[in-house]
Amino acid sequence: PTRAPPILSGLVGSEMCIRDRLCTTQQSVALGRCAVSPHVTSTILGEGDVPEEAASEAVGGAWRCPPGVHLNDSQRAVVSPATRTFTLIVGPPGTGKTMVSRYILAHWAAHRRAQLLSERAAILATSDSHAAVDNMAEQLLPMSVTSLRAGQAANVRESLHTILMGQRAEGATELLRTQVLFTTAMGCVHESLEGTRFPCVLFDENGQALEPVTVVALACGAEQVVLIGDPEQLPAVVSDLTASQHGLGVSMLERLIGAGVHCVTLSVQYRMHATISAYPNAVIYKGAVEDLSLIHISEPTRPDRISYA
Repeated sequence: PTRAPPILSGLVGSEMCIRDRLCTTQQSVALGRCAVSPHVTSTILGEGDVPEEAASEAVGGAWRCPPGVHLNDSQRAVVSPATRTFTLIVGPPGTGKTMVSRYILAHWAAHRRAQLLSERAAILATSDSHAAVDNMAEQLLPMSVTSLRAGQAANVRESLHTILMGQRAEGATELLRTQVLFTTAMGCVHESLEGTRFPCVLFDENGQALEPVTVVALACGAEQVVLIGDPEQLPAVVSDLTASQHGLGVSMLERLIGAGVHCVTLSVQYRMHATISAYPNAVIYKGAVEDLSLIHISEPTRPDRISYA
């Protein structure tokens, strides 16, 4: 399109390249020009939830918890439905969203191996921020999955430079051997990745991403999608009032949950002591989050006397 629609007017004016990518991608999806699964497209456009029977073909096998892996019942219940065509996962703070992402990515890599080798394709693990992408990459790094981190070295944690795109001896062939590609949502349409399909897309912290940015990540051949986040946490920042009124501040995760698309929830948190989590659990999550904190707070001790010498 020659002109950005009003909903994108809140983007920073100097980022013309990003705005153009958003506009072009959205138009391509709406007109059916992208090689996106019809079930994914129908869900995005609000034409209904994905039928269970249609989802089974994209799975490649039922998920089984690996030996020696200890997931709570909440996490197991979330990972299993993630083998559907389109899955929404809500995870309040400290409930293990990144750990769940790790096993979903590993499951996809195992059951999509033949497809990824025969096509110029990779599993896309993405988010709106480099920090969230790096968190996922560090979780998957110890596992037997061929991973690649795309992006500028300055934006990537030093611990991940060993899998940074362009740093390996194999050069251009490294992408062909990659099972999981880690990059930001806007980075997945960089010219260095042109022609690469992403049949499986996992988008972490989606509640903080603009919906047009999510569409960009899904428009590169998505057949199976997992959006993870928490609509109750900080939303995407939209500085333009008109854009906000048109709904730009509502993430795809939040919109689809509001539209009645099936979602699963992580309900056990480990990060906070129960005395800290009590208020947000009662007020925001209506008591739905269970405390299993590994943090223990001892009673403070008061010295009998204090010396100022």
